[in-house]
Amino acid sequence: MKTNLHSMNLRCFSLPLTALLIFGALAGCGKPGNSNQKASPPANLQPPAAEGILKTWEQGDSTGAVQQFVEADWSARPLFSPGSPMNLSESEFKALSAVQREAESAEVVERLAVLKKVARAVTQAGHDAAAKKDMALARKHFTALDQFGGALDEPNSMLIVKLVGQALKKLAAAETAKLPQ
Repeated sequence: MKTNLHSMNLRCFSLPLTALLIFGALAGCGKPGNSNQKASPPANLQPPAAEGILKTWEQGDSTGAVQQFVEADWSARPLFSPGSPMNLSESEFKALSAVQREAESAEVVERLAVLKKVARAVTQAGHDAAAKKDMALARKHFTALDQFGGALDEPNSMLIVKLVGQALKKLAAAETAKLPQ
């Protein structure tokens, strides 16, 4: 049953990704929005937490990405670099031209796919800690998942981003409930 629940929770991410693709294809032409140009942070500043984790993961350092994820301050904003479509609200996304929405949708889907992999690794690290009877560390991993889910599930987030946040919060709650009190 443990495997089925884990698989079921991870499948929650597939629905939001599919919804984004369908939404992007079906959405009507909106008003042209701002150009949403990609900006890089100044060299002396750390990138927002989610961006740093994504970069670490994409460089092949899954252990480092999980560590960064667990240590991140998920109350700090922005979560993503300025100019990232992950920062768009639903109304801002709808206001983009059809061409812009298509391009931004592709990046959002790509980013959410990587975040899904990171969430799996964080969940597995929590399971590993629980198997070693380190319940405090396991809770730390699941709490980080919950906090990140909450950070994504905000009123000013795009619907697809909110749905991923809600799925992460449900996953974190289910995993935390399995831990002994």
